[in-house]
Amino acid sequence: MRRFVFGWIALFVAVPCASAQTMLELVPQDAVAGIAIRNLDELIKRGDKFLTETAIDVPLRPSQLFDLGAVFVGANRGLDRKRPAAVVLLSPEKGQNDKGLDWLEQNLVPILPFTDADLMASNYGLDKGKFLEMNVFRANRQDFIKYIARTKDHIRLCGSEKTLRRMEKGKFVSDLLSPEQRKLFDDDDFLFQLGQYLFVMENGSIPDAIAAQAKAGDDPEEKLFGELLAKGLRDVETALIGARIKDGIDGHFLATVPKGSNAAKMLAFLRNEKKKSSLHALPEGNVLFAQASAGDSAHQKLLAKAVFRFLLEDVLIRVNKVAHVDRLQYLGVFHEVWSRLDGHRIAVYQNVNETKEGLFSAVAILDVNDPAGFLRDMKTLAKMATAESLDFSKKDVQEEIDIPRLVKQLGSSVFAVRQSANTKLLLIGEPALPHLQKAIDSKELDLENLRRCDNLRQQISDVAAQRRKELLRESKTPLFFRPKLTFVSNVEKRVGQSIDVIQVNVPGLEKDKQAVEFKQLLGPDWDKLRLAVVGKQIVVLLGSDVALFDATLNNIQKNEPGLANTKRLSEFYGRASKERLFEFHVSVEGILRLTTPMAQLDTKLQLTSAALSVGPTSLQLDARVPTSEVRTLAKKVQDELR
Repeated sequence: MRRFVFGWIALFVAVPCASAQTMLELVPQDAVAGIAIRNLDELIKRGDKFLTETAIDVPLRPSQLFDLGAVFVGANRGLDRKRPAAVVLLSPEKGQNDKGLDWLEQNLVPILPFTDADLMASNYGLDKGKFLEMNVFRANRQDFIKYIARTKDHIRLCGSEKTLRRMEKGKFVSDLLSPEQRKLFDDDDFLFQLGQYLFVMENGSIPDAIAAQAKAGDDPEEKLFGELLAKGLRDVETALIGARIKDGIDGHFLATVPKGSNAAKMLAFLRNEKKKSSLHALPEGNVLFAQASAGDSAHQKLLAKAVFRFLLEDVLIRVNKVAHVDRLQYLGVFHEVWSRLDGHRIAVYQNVNETKEGLFSAVAILDVNDPAGFLRDMKTLAKMATAESLDFSKKDVQEEIDIPRLVKQLGSSVFAVRQSANTKLLLIGEPALPHLQKAIDSKELDLENLRRCDNLRQQISDVAAQRRKELLRESKTPLFFRPKLTFVSNVEKRVGQSIDVIQVNVPGLEKDKQAVEFKQLLGPDWDKLRLAVVGKQIVVLLGSDVALFDATLNNIQKNEPGLANTKRLSEFYGRASKERLFEFHVSVEGILRLTTPMAQLDTKLQLTSAALSVGPTSLQLDARVPTSEVRTLAKKVQDELR
């Protein structure tokens, strides 16, 4: 058994490529899984060069693995090393047992190109001139390869005649793709395929594993998305993973679904046909991290909410950086902000003058339809977070923070209105309790609204009690509780723009050593966020490198592409989908060198990139890891293992 599996693994990385048929035209649509290689000789050359450049030490190189695989299947003569080849596992027929070695032997099919049909046929005991196209022959071998069949340029090997006959009538995954998608994978060096069978298995399927993690909330749209997710994953026709080795590793993932299916409806939730993600106008600079999204709340809020929940609960709260009692407020504020965005881009830079400006600065560009209204709403949210210090006997405070109106909105038939009111009342906290109690005692609420008011009253009371308890546990007090934000308008002028400042006051931090650490990280302006409105964009600077802020304002005013046109990303953008909705870039080498003594910290480095695009019937993920980044990662792993 071990020899059997190892032999096929060796063949997977060893099979050939490139003229008539493509890799996609070798893999049947009804395959459970498959792997193909475009051009063996070219892959060996590129692979060996890549391993040398990245200093990755592997027990066996591609050329050695190929020799093992070729010997294992008996393809000793006539093998064409320059055409595509594949190994596929076909799905079981109805009633066929898909467990055990017998099923594997009867459905596993190596597909090998040949230079000479008779020479290849001689490996399997066939006489010269007998190996004709579209016929199945008995192989003269004593192992699992019992039958062989020939197409124009390839030979198929299998333990079952019936399986080879089935392949003659089948369709291939190339028929599921558009011309642009086919070209993308035709340029790759090798291809992995996961077929529909894996997505429709009754037990242990991929959809079951993913849907089990989906958590639907009270949002009707979120519930619908969760239902479509669970059902739609079973509609996947095929999932493809391709990769190319050239000055690094380019990778692509593509999943296709039928038109009108539940999966297509699910993709419609994520699409945004109006805009595409872009790093446009962000300064080039010494980038450590950059990210952009073209999605608004109607298209991507569910994914964004899941990511933020993970960062908050599994990262910041777990390491005691944020108080658990403030979790709901952070989630609510995030939703309030995100739902108003039409897109955004952000980049984190390493400052050149660390002594003067701290280690990092970050610039964000937020796309909003109504910048003035956005800032006005954010100011109100900030005041709500400090409601305990406000005098609600004053008329202007009552008008700006109308608690009775918010309590009434809890009964709205529109979910977005209810959710916004719930978030704002949570932020207000204890000053809202008398108003909630009054609504509960009024006996005018229906059962559902009464439940909401009572639950919210209990949440606010629990948070207040827990916060007092946390304050008494000094040894386990989080890094900070909710920061207090103060908006100050027209603080300065920069590049002809009026600049507002959000002053951040973190309770208990002023006298703490953590304040010193923040200064080291973000410089003397660590407690300020600068904001400028340019058209329908809001530019935000976190940190002390105002030159980055000025460069961003200049780029927007002059419509300069900035980071979107950097040479460091040209290779990635050249192969990634132009319809991307989300993109992510990080310099692994740049992050790791921060802890390297005597490292040169002011040079621009390569970026590892990924982008997500959504079509009417497909989901695509593109990625690129430059050679220098792979070398850095490999060295880090090897150092950790020593």
